[in-house]
Amino acid sequence: MHIERRFHIWLWLAAALLAVAIMSAPEYVPLLKEHPGWYFWAGIIGAILCFGKAFLVAYQDEARTTKPGRSRRMIALAGMAISGISLVGFAGAYFWPVQNEQPGTTDAQKTQQAKIRMARRWIALSNDILIDLPSTRPAFNMPRKDQSMSNEVFERLWREEGERGSREMQAGLAKMSQKYLSRVEEAKTEMAGIGISMSTSTQGSILEAPPINSFFWEAWAGKLGGEGRHILTEMGEQP
Repeated sequence: MHIERRFHIWLWLAAALLAVAIMSAPEYVPLLKEHPGWYFWAGIIGAILCFGKAFLVAYQDEARTTKPGRSRRMIALAGMAISGISLVGFAGAYFWPVQNEQPGTTDAQKTQQAKIRMARRWIALSNDILIDLPSTRPAFNMPRKDQSMSNEVFERLWREEGERGSREMQAGLAKMSQKYLSRVEEAKTEMAGIGISMSTSTQGSILEAPPINSFFWEAWAGKLGGEGRHILTEMGEQP
């Protein structure tokens, strides 16, 4: 057998074995499993380009080696082209990405996963509120009266400190409302959707009240964290 033909046969066998190995690659390479569509289309397009290049090289070689007065033998080239196109087509059809859904369990699993994500979102919101809660409770450094301080000065310092603390508290409450009120309202709607009542809580009146003080945010932090952890525990998840 001509050495060039043997080289081509061994090269074809190597490509076939490589294709077999690639079929199992996603089981060993996590990146391939995470983005299968990219590699699928890259492989299909690359195979088409390589077959096209091989056909072009063979066509040019046939043109150079054809003796004068003899016609070109195009049967081999046509067979190669048909085989290449068929291989790419059947491989594409066989490995086309599909979504495997299990009837009767998919909807339940999706609902469960959505509920778990919701519970974790409540817990995260609770933690965020607790972090910013001190901004609604400024420290009041009320002055102490000594013998050298007159009543007028003492009353003015007391009033100024009270006004300063009140401004800081209102600024903190406004910041909390801007950051978290819409998220709390969303969580409240979600709780109502799955049957969690506000009135059964010992802090029900505070939860339903406007966010005018720190007790509102403290009550909601406790409610969100408690209900979220309760849901995760019921589902066997780690809070």
